[in-house]
Amino acid sequence: MKKVKFTLIIFWMLFSKSYDAYCTFLHTPDLSKEAKKSNLLSILYRIPSFKDQRAHYSLGNILVRYLIFAGLVSTIMWLLINNSEFYRSIHNHLVIYGILFSGTFIIMYNYYKTNYKRYMQL
Repeated sequence: MKKVKFTLIIFWMLFSKSYDAYCTFLHTPDLSKEAKKSNLLSILYRIPSFKDQRAHYSLGNILVRYLIFAGLVSTIMWLLINNSEFYRSIHNHLVIYGILFSGTFIIMYNYYKTNYKRYMQL
C-alpha cells in the first residue's frame, strides 16, 4: 500500500509541475518589446496589480517556490521531531515561522532581482 501511495504522489507531483511549467511558458508575456531601460524603481513595474493577468504570472512563478521551500522546511522539521530527542526538546513554532517568513522574503528578493537584471539586459 505504501508503494502505491508513494507512486501516486510522485506521479501527481511530476504531472502538476510539468503542467505548471507548460502554463507558465504558454502565458509568459514577450518582454523583448520593451525598449526603455530605467533605474531600480522600474522594478515596481514588475510588481503586478491584482486586476491584471500579470498577477497570475508573478504569483504562479513565486508561489511554486514558496510551496517547495515550505514543504522542505516542514519535512525536515517532522523528521527531526520524530527522530531526535534533542530537537523535540528545543522545538519552537516561532522559530519555524521565522524561517518560513525569512525564506519567503529571500525567495521574493531573488526572483525580482533576477527579473530586474533580465530587464536591464534588454
